[in-house]
Amino acid sequence: MQILSILALMERRRESILALLLVAAMPTTSIVFALQVSDSEFLTQVFFIFAKIWIIAISLYWLYRVDNSKFSLQRTREGERSGLIIGSGMFFIILATYTILGESIDIEKMRAEISSTGLLDRNTFLIGVVYWVIFNSLVEEFVFRKFVGERLLELTGSQTLSIIGSAAIFTLHHTVALSFYFVWWQTLLATIGILVAGGIWSWLYLRYYSLSACWISHAIADVAVFGTAYLILF
Repeated sequence: MQILSILALMERRRESILALLLVAAMPTTSIVFALQVSDSEFLTQVFFIFAKIWIIAISLYWLYRVDNSKFSLQRTREGERSGLIIGSGMFFIILATYTILGESIDIEKMRAEISSTGLLDRNTFLIGVVYWVIFNSLVEEFVFRKFVGERLLELTGSQTLSIIGSAAIFTLHHTVALSFYFVWWQTLLATIGILVAGGIWSWLYLRYYSLSACWISHAIADVAVFGTAYLILF
């Protein structure tokens, strides 16, 4: 019986690692396809949708079929209050950074790189902002904080390693994307900011086990991110 338990645990760990690899690789693959491989706006958008469905499907499959649980925002009043305060702080830091360093951005390079995504159309961009702020922020919190964070916690037994690992996986595809738009020092600065934000959101989730707390904080930060992006592009 003990041997069977050990074998079951080993199989669970192998499945966790495989699921983590499949989720971690797809966002970066999608970014590279959009900005380096494809010049087709249609194919870029199709692959973007496929990649998003991929990471959501794996995370939901694990939640429902492996953990025998169900999706919930896991709302807590204290957690949501903390998320609001943290998100507001990030909002002002992002705006302050743009105010100080905004003039150093190569706008033409950014516009050239983003052209294949269709986001240079104002209406498409604004629709995208609504999607990113409301829906994508929730998806990323569910995938990177709940699925990735909990799997890493299960594998390592350490909240610190879970926070660092999930923040690093969350940051990877953002860094790849930023490298197409910015010079190295701007990419490095933004990467540090995203890594810190991801770490804070991972801590926030493990502190309250509340997706809504992380979602609120992430959404507020994204308002600042895409607000500055609008000012840059239009």
